[in-house]
Amino acid sequence: MNVPANDRRVTVTHSTRIHDGFIRLDQVGIRVERDGHAPITFERTVHDHGPAVSVLPFDEARRTAVVVRQLRVPILATDDPDPFLIEACAGLIDPEDPDPETACRREGEEELGIRVRDMQSVGHVYLCPGTVTEAITLYLGRYTEADRVSAGGGIDEDEDIDVIELPLAELDRWRTDGTIRFGGRRPFPPFRIGCAPARRLPDSFSARAPAFGIPCPAIPAGPAYLWWQCHRVPSPDGLIRPGAARTMLAASASTDDRKLAVFPAFHQVAGRRVVIVGGGDEAAAKVRLLSETSAALVVVAPSLSPAARAAIARAGAEWIGRDFAPGDVAGAVLAFAASGEEVDDRAVVDAARAAGVPVNAVDRPEICDFYVGALVNRAPVAVAITSTGTGPVFARHIRAKIEAMLPAETGALARIAESLRGKIASVFSDGVDRRRYWERFFAGRVADTLRTDGEPAARRVADALIGGRRPADGYVTLVGAGPGAEDLLTLRAQRVLQEADVIVHDQLVPDAVVAMGRRDAERVPVGKAKGAHSVTQDEINAILVERAARGERVVRLKSGDPMIFGRAGEEIAALEAAGVAYEIVPGVTAALAAASSARIPLTLRGVSSSVVFATGHDQHGSVLPDWANLALSGATVAVYMGRTVAGRIATQLMAAGLPGVTPVAVVENAARADETVLTGSLDSLPRLSRRADIDGPVLIVIGEAVAHAGTSHAERLDAFPELTAA
Repeated sequence: MNVPANDRRVTVTHSTRIHDGFIRLDQVGIRVERDGHAPITFERTVHDHGPAVSVLPFDEARRTAVVVRQLRVPILATDDPDPFLIEACAGLIDPEDPDPETACRREGEEELGIRVRDMQSVGHVYLCPGTVTEAITLYLGRYTEADRVSAGGGIDEDEDIDVIELPLAELDRWRTDGTIRFGGRRPFPPFRIGCAPARRLPDSFSARAPAFGIPCPAIPAGPAYLWWQCHRVPSPDGLIRPGAARTMLAASASTDDRKLAVFPAFHQVAGRRVVIVGGGDEAAAKVRLLSETSAALVVVAPSLSPAARAAIARAGAEWIGRDFAPGDVAGAVLAFAASGEEVDDRAVVDAARAAGVPVNAVDRPEICDFYVGALVNRAPVAVAITSTGTGPVFARHIRAKIEAMLPAETGALARIAESLRGKIASVFSDGVDRRRYWERFFAGRVADTLRTDGEPAARRVADALIGGRRPADGYVTLVGAGPGAEDLLTLRAQRVLQEADVIVHDQLVPDAVVAMGRRDAERVPVGKAKGAHSVTQDEINAILVERAARGERVVRLKSGDPMIFGRAGEEIAALEAAGVAYEIVPGVTAALAAASSARIPLTLRGVSSSVVFATGHDQHGSVLPDWANLALSGATVAVYMGRTVAGRIATQLMAAGLPGVTPVAVVENAARADETVLTGSLDSLPRLSRRADIDGPVLIVIGEAVAHAGTSHAERLDAFPELTAA
């Protein structure tokens, strides 16, 4: 057999079966001839595995996907502490299968217990072309709850497979941080990427399923690997170009996956009948939880566990010692199915719904009318946290943090406030003055006195605040929103946002961060985009001064840190001139966020002892910027807003004497879910200006310290010579 390969002629000289068992091994001889060169001969051991299929089923309505977890014996031979891998459903094509799609449907029913519909082929890869013949045809397919035909698990084939359904939002977190958390389990190890595609593909890509009209959330990569990250799609000419689907999951997480499937509400239960069906530990837990309310609890069960008996006694609940009857839920405001038996729980659910009673089935979220959150009780203040049934351990973890934040006196403080509402409304006719009073009440001396001296002393302080009131003065706070991740906001920034009457925010500040402000605070967008300035800086200054003059508390919310390339100096000057009081709350600037998220040391002993924050915005031509001399002396340079002028920066620095091999890193959307990291050398930096897929905020880091970064996950700047839009 001769196979042309450019100017090479490849011949298989012999093929001998050396093992025929669970795996088949062939010893294959190869002869490679090339004009003008001596022939090369060698042998390889080939694992003849046969063709295979792999499928990722997803539920478009519920935004979920189904994968499997199973033991992989070869992993036991490595140092990996966990040989149980999370994988896409996959299997070999049997001789009786008429086509790959039929094989894929069969594997879906055997392993997943799901009848996969609307399958769409999205790729063809070789698992490990250096040693294995296996070629895998990849599919996406739809499913719903109605398509479940069995529990799956491959039992009929003596396989031990765990079937796992998880949200697409979880896949997004997996894509960004390399780990997956499912339920309350420990993190799985970083996922493996190692598939070599049959086409000329990078290590990771995604595809668009034409029949579905949606980007693939991920591509299943075969039986011994996990998922490929969403980074690239094939262009019409068959070449792979960067970026077309790279942000799909992040975008979906910011739209559909950020919308709640439940609406949080608090149900009136005081003196009203709440029915719990079950006599085991599950029922006992619900009795203990509901005993923190003033509901009239009724437990229906033929017998009780010791835990349930004790819980009923402490709660003063009524026990009906018999099997459940549909009439037991009549007149109840809530019902709980907690028998621990699916058939019995479903009977309770059916009876409750027939009676118009909202019902919760313990550990069966798919049939619940409502979920029970983890409760923080500071009566009359209550905080409930729910993960909508997907992560109860996580909800309890959050509750522990909130418990630590809310002192035991929180309820007493709320009761004092309730007793003063009428008086405060009559004394303070202006809504702004009332709000200022309550801010001082909850955050100031009243709360402190309650904690140290008790309720009577706290009431005296509250009355004194009323007598010493004065109209509130306007105030402006310049707040750094950081790179965009909500959890990188400082505690002070969060507090100030909650106190704001009006929030004046930039375009680059994500909606989720703006939404952290007080619910009734006015939002004023003053975003500026390159080439499209919607509001001038003078107009912004005027807004800040005018709103403060009304006596309002104004938050000027800026991306990153307000004092670093944020034009805060101009706003400060305007506030000073108008006599407006102000303060500044720092934020995490882009350079620090990028360095931490992309694991780039900005300084390093023996390599770089200084760092320069510079802007590429003013980089226009032949004039070498002032910071260039620092770069030449070995400083690490972080360049803000430098994407469009990256070529000029590189050219000028190299002309000044900085070597073209100087390491560089480019971070787009630093510390956000859709972050991209590119690495290369100074002479490859001009390619950045021609990357049509890089359109978010970009930070460029230049210096020898970059060579010591943990950027194994990064793309190469010079990986794609044809840098045009897909």
